Amino acid sequence: MSLLSKVNDDAERSRLPLTEKLQRSAPVSCAESEALLMLQGNPQWVRRNTEIVTKGERSEFFFVVLEGTLVRYRVLRDGRRQIIDFSATW
Repeated sequence: MSLLSKVNDDAERSRLPLTEKLQRSAPVSCAESEALLMLQGNPQWVRRNTEIVTKGERSEFFFVVLEGTLVRYRVLRDGRRQIIDFSATW
């Protein structure tokens, strides 16, 4: 069963992870909620230290951190990692 077929009312729609996250910052209208519904696929758990996207690789998806921390880094010539950015949920 797809996410779209399971969500059929406003109350359920407002509890979707991305919609819920955005509602913490600003109200989300019914029309916006409908648009967000189309963007939300199946949330996935990702193990710690798993690379989601590798430099130079094209991704067909965008990612929203619903829980945990996401780190962007680059590998320096000497093998160390330099953190460029991070996103966390608190």
